[in-house]
Amino acid sequence: MASTERFFHCNIQDSGQSWCERNLASRSSMDQTMSVQHLSEAIIAIMTTIFVMRCIERISSHHWGKDDSTLSVAVVAIVCGTSLGFALSSHGLGRDAWDLPDSDVSMVRLLIYCAEFFYGVSITLIRLSALFFYLRIFPQTPFKFYVYAMITFDILFGVAYNAVFIFQCWPINSIWAASNVASDATCVDIHQLALSGSVINMLQDLMVVVLPTPILVKLSLPISSKIQVFFMFSLGML
Repeated sequence: MASTERFFHCNIQDSGQSWCERNLASRSSMDQTMSVQHLSEAIIAIMTTIFVMRCIERISSHHWGKDDSTLSVAVVAIVCGTSLGFALSSHGLGRDAWDLPDSDVSMVRLLIYCAEFFYGVSITLIRLSALFFYLRIFPQTPFKFYVYAMITFDILFGVAYNAVFIFQCWPINSIWAASNVASDATCVDIHQLALSGSVINMLQDLMVVVLPTPILVKLSLPISSKIQVFFMFSLGML
């Protein structure tokens, strides 16, 4: 989408030159702002419905635990990040960036920056919720050691990654500011940061899914039942 390309590859003041001029100037205008709003509405509606149903079940059965509390905070982060989609669409996300004033381009950059932060926080919290769930249903001491190790790594990585993300540029406002500010900024390679973060996150997700496998294998169940149980755990983690 041309608007996204300008938001991430073009400075505001010189967006009609060099890379931007060669790649974007000839593209026709578009308006998909309503698609952004509808997507945000759908995600919030589905997420809220599933979460409320889970809360009702947990509270009525008196089984509320740390995993539920952690997941609650994660859902709040997801809803906050997704809700920014409404503000993003009102400032032009989904439209051709060439048709937007520089103030809207800056605001979209700022809102995307905030939404990505909420996403990073929610990913960490969702994994923590799964690990707290393991501690509740698998009381075996040796297994708990590995779970606590995963919890520690997840927290440390989450804090470190989000700190680097927040301060990816200095001064911070150069992330979304006009080019006269951005040109004087010192920034990390955001593409390398995103790539490394994605790889580590995927490895952590895989480890969380695989972690209970030794216990599931030892269950006194037929092989077909074990496969079904493992599939349910994997689906739940996804």
